[in-house]
Amino acid sequence: MLFYRLDENKQLVKLGQNDNWANVDHREQVAFNEPIIGTIVSTVFLGYDTSGINYNNPICFETYVASENPNVFSGVTQRYSTWQEAVAGHKKWCNRAIDEALGDRQR
Repeated sequence: MLFYRLDENKQLVKLGQNDNWANVDHREQVAFNEPIIGTIVSTVFLGYDTSGINYNNPICFETYVASENPNVFSGVTQRYSTWQEAVAGHKKWCNRAIDEALGDRQR
């Protein structure tokens, strides 16, 4: 498994074999947690590559959506390769949750 940290520009930096991920300064890991009327959207930097063996395009960010309404999109997980993709994906799921919440209130 390959481990990463984020540099000052939010770019992935692969850790070497002699680096210990547990000793990396974790203040650089930023999570977004948005409670939206019955739904929580959380996007995090994982610190490791979830793609398996795709070394050219590591996937180290993840959005998870938890909703009180399982018929909406609860349990959705989406993964990303870059900080920018993760931010855009987070906003997309927040907007979907807001649209769903407003739709329920207007019915």
